[in-house]
Amino acid sequence: MTRTLRILIVEDEMIVAHDLQLRLRRRGYATSHARTGDEAVHAARALQPDLVLMDVGLPGGCDGIAAACRIRQESTVPVVYVTASLDGATRRRMEECPFDGCVPKPFVGEDLETTIAKVLAQRQDGQV
Repeated sequence: MTRTLRILIVEDEMIVAHDLQLRLRRRGYATSHARTGDEAVHAARALQPDLVLMDVGLPGGCDGIAAACRIRQESTVPVVYVTASLDGATRRRMEECPFDGCVPKPFVGEDLETTIAKVLAQRQDGQV
C-alpha cells in the first residue's frame, strides 16, 4: 500500500492557498496550510511533511526564506519556493540555505506540479 504524500503549503494569501490545496489534492497529495513563517516552522515540526511549498513573501518577522532556513536546520524536508519576486536581492537571500526548487507566480501550466513531482522523485531516489 502506498502512503499518501503530505505537502505543507505556506501561503498568506487565502485565495492562492485554496487554489494550491485544490490543485495538489487533485494530484493525490494530502495538504496542510500555514500562513506565517512561524506557523510554518511549527507545522513542519509537528506534521513532518514530505515537502514544504513555501511562499517567499510572508508577513511578520519571519518571511518564507527565514522560515525555510529554520525548517532545514531541523529537517531534510525538501523546500520548494513559490514567489512573485525573483529580483537579485531575493535570489541572494534564497541561496542562504538549501532549497530544492522554485516556481514563479503566477503558475503557468503544469510548472508547479512538475517541480513538485521531480523533487519528490529525487527524494525517493535518495538524491535530495
